[in-house]
Amino acid sequence: MSAGASGGRRGLSRFGAADRIVPPGAQSARSVGVMAAILAFFAVVALALALAAGRLAESWAGELAETATLQIFTDEPDVEDQARAALNVLRTTPGVRSVRMIEVEEQRALLEPWLGPEAALDGLPLPLLIDVGLDPAAFDRESLELRLAAEAPAAVFDDHSAWRGPLVLTAERLRVFALASLGLLAICFAAALSLAAHAAIAASGQVIQTLRLVGARDRFVAAAFTGLRRYSAFREARRSEAVLRDRLFAHLQRLHFAFHDSQQTGQLMSRANTDLQQIQNAVVLVPLTIANLATVAAVLVMLVLIDPVLTVLALGALPLVNVLAKRFATRLQPVMAGVQQESAELAAVVEET
Repeated sequence: MSAGASGGRRGLSRFGAADRIVPPGAQSARSVGVMAAILAFFAVVALALALAAGRLAESWAGELAETATLQIFTDEPDVEDQARAALNVLRTTPGVRSVRMIEVEEQRALLEPWLGPEAALDGLPLPLLIDVGLDPAAFDRESLELRLAAEAPAAVFDDHSAWRGPLVLTAERLRVFALASLGLLAICFAAALSLAAHAAIAASGQVIQTLRLVGARDRFVAAAFTGLRRYSAFREARRSEAVLRDRLFAHLQRLHFAFHDSQQTGQLMSRANTDLQQIQNAVVLVPLTIANLATVAAVLVMLVLIDPVLTVLALGALPLVNVLAKRFATRLQPVMAGVQQESAELAAVVEET
């Protein structure tokens, strides 16, 4: 496990020149990293809130719209006759999918978490409840209420719209608030990146001037800082991979013999190599992706300031590119999973033979 980490460190030697060219004082950006991490955390929270609120609104607007209840209060003298009449009306009404009588014991079980186990539920007057499954597209509430008023006057039909509507509206407003917060965080992040870039340029100005005095060109200076960024990204990724390998090996050592008897050694070796390599690839892409996004944002701002119409034309192909990339990733993912599984099976066969 440690050999992979040492090999990764040796593989980073070609980026070492950038670390020696750029002095340590020009590399200190911990405050910017902490600020970016805080903004990213709040952005993830806002995005999760927006997704949760959206799913909640869809659930309340969709699933709850397909359910209703019919109540018949027990103080009516002919409650059983009205219950039979209400059941007959419901079963013969278009748009009603299912009808189920809720027993008194089930009602008490539903009330117990709200009122507590010490509540005297036996003496509590409970209505007869009928759970109704609806098809909103074919259901007509007005015609049902007219039939119930004629055949079961004590029946009260409730499709939960009185309280479902405010809940859906609240969830929608919560999603809008989360999306607005996410947009505000994006603006703050862009502003922070701009300020950090100006601060970094100001802090590294003397270094760049010194490099130019000794004959360095702009390409060399840019290559030095780019190499430093890549060196830092690969270094953290290799460290993460090494730590995960050590922890995985220690975890496998602590497992019972029965687990190793039921698992192929080649499968474990392949998982330890291939899966952790995928994690390493994901980690190394994080700082590079952030840098690329910052570059794109800066270029976009400059394009808008120069010519907004040209900016719209230049970005017109992005939706098509995103759709094609999503389709390609959707098709590639099962193939890559199959290749990974076949690699594990091959490693198992090689190890056993």
